[in-house]
Amino acid sequence: MKDRKVIVVKKQSNVDPDLEMIDRIRNGDGSGLDLLMKRHAENLNRFIFRYTNNSEDAADLTQETFVRVFQKAGKYKPKATVKTWIYTIALNLCRDRARRANLVKWVPFLKAGDQDENWLGVQDIVASTQESPSDSVSRTELQDAVTQGIEALADSIKTPFIMCVFEGLSHAEIATILKLSTKSVELRVYRARKQLRKSLGPFL
Repeated sequence: MKDRKVIVVKKQSNVDPDLEMIDRIRNGDGSGLDLLMKRHAENLNRFIFRYTNNSEDAADLTQETFVRVFQKAGKYKPKATVKTWIYTIALNLCRDRARRANLVKWVPFLKAGDQDENWLGVQDIVASTQESPSDSVSRTELQDAVTQGIEALADSIKTPFIMCVFEGLSHAEIATILKLSTKSVELRVYRARKQLRKSLGPFL
């Protein structure tokens, strides 16, 4: 008999690295929460700030989010990633606070002085192919127009747009957070982009 070569195929692990932190919290180990905050607090704070336009509210809600994470860790079920679960908690807290205030405030995303990478990212998103803002229009004026255009979007398309464009969440993650289908998220982001291009027509 000829020797047969046995090929062993190693499967890549798709285990969520944050699950270990949840397990630590469940076992009363506070280092689990510390590590989750180290991994996600900065981005989460920025995400909440885009909703509240208030740094103090963003700080409070970020802290409250992780308090909820600590309290609910025992009930967490890995139907989605821990990161997605954390963002879901944060979004619900933002909505609750907005309802209590009877007013939803959306951050002016692109003020003069914002980081160039954020500005360039949105410029690429809203600009039509082979089109660019007129040289006679100042950078600040166009940024203000983009800010107003985003603020004018309906909440149903503005929320997934923010998550996709500014937070870099995948359509699948957004779908889980907003309890929508992935296709619905894709459509809503597309509609937001289309409406922004239309509102920025004079500048393009």
